Amino acid sequence: MKRVWKTGLAAFAVCGLLAAVPMTAFADTEPATEPEALYTEDGMFRYGFDASGNVNIYDFVMSDTFEGELVIPAQIDGKDVVYIGNGALADAKGVTSVTLPATVEGFGKSVFMGCSALETFVVDGEGSIFVDEIGVLYSENGTMLECFPPALTETSYAVPETVLEIAPSAFLTCASLEAVTLPESLTHIDAWAFAHSGLKEITLPDSLIQIDDYAFAYCTSLHNVTFGENLQSIYGAAFAECRALQEITLPEKLEIIEQYAFCGTSLKSVTIPDSVTQIGYCAFGYDSNMNPISGFTLYGTPYSMAQTYCTASDSENDYQNQFNYVAIDENGDPLPTEVTEPSQEQADATETTPSGSADPEKKDTVKTGIVVAGCAVIAALGAVLVVLLSKKPKTKK
Repeated sequence: MKRVWKTGLAAFAVCGLLAAVPMTAFADTEPATEPEALYTEDGMFRYGFDASGNVNIYDFVMSDTFEGELVIPAQIDGKDVVYIGNGALADAKGVTSVTLPATVEGFGKSVFMGCSALETFVVDGEGSIFVDEIGVLYSENGTMLECFPPALTETSYAVPETVLEIAPSAFLTCASLEAVTLPESLTHIDAWAFAHSGLKEITLPDSLIQIDDYAFAYCTSLHNVTFGENLQSIYGAAFAECRALQEITLPEKLEIIEQYAFCGTSLKSVTIPDSVTQIGYCAFGYDSNMNPISGFTLYGTPYSMAQTYCTASDSENDYQNQFNYVAIDENGDPLPTEVTEPSQEQADATETTPSGSADPEKKDTVKTGIVVAGCAVIAALGAVLVVLLSKKPKTKK
């Protein structure tokens, strides 16, 4: 029987995959009143009933052994199947296609992560979920791109203009995919959405507000990222281990850059906009082994977060920056060195917690995830990434 994903890291040790997951797991979004285990007569699915009496599928029990085309039933015990839970089909490596009933109305996080042989989806009937011409699954009447099958061989893909959100792990481990065109309707890219994919470049639309944890992590061929002008938040490890990334221009409305956001990249310098109010520890200037990069330089106006980050420290996380800081004016021109020395009053006014986060538990979780992930990448190069960090609350929907 497949292990239950929400129980924690033990599952990943068994798989020998990138066992790096900060597993605050899937438990937070499964229905709070999940009943005792019920199983279909054929033993294939574990399920329960929601408050309306409809069926929620929580687990595909045969994921370890099943091969071929999987059909999700439209009804169980005479009730419609309306929801497929967090990681329900995770690591079903032998599944080549999934047929879903149109009764399904929603999905949990990363339902299909680790389904490395999955080539296509089929939806039986008409409803709020559907499949496009090449087999990509959409939900919420086309506003959510749910899953791009990992075994598809397309090298490029255009996301339609109806899409508001890229679901967690939607393009995870899509190794053949080198380019994706994103629509101006898009507002959120969820956790692990493009992680470990073959992306070489990406242009993020002006409509995009938020990039969640690990969204582009381990895209080792990603060398060019164009940020949209309205981006507000780049969360933990969003571009970690994007080793080909050598240069970025951050947008002027950006406010949050969380811990490890650009750790393990090839960036040697970054200009930080005045709009940035927090920079998490190790967000910039650290290599894959969490060692500081010699000569790393931040540019920014005096007394801004750029200057604060260059000497920020955090004894709890053994964090002490000693990066170069270059003061610039509003036009980006360098200022005299003496202007960059703050008075005590100015220093107090700009002092901030290096983590840039009010949630120390989450901060420690992301730190652990990055360190372990780095080791696992070396030990299991090419392995399928089947992990997920908890989805962040949306700033705006």
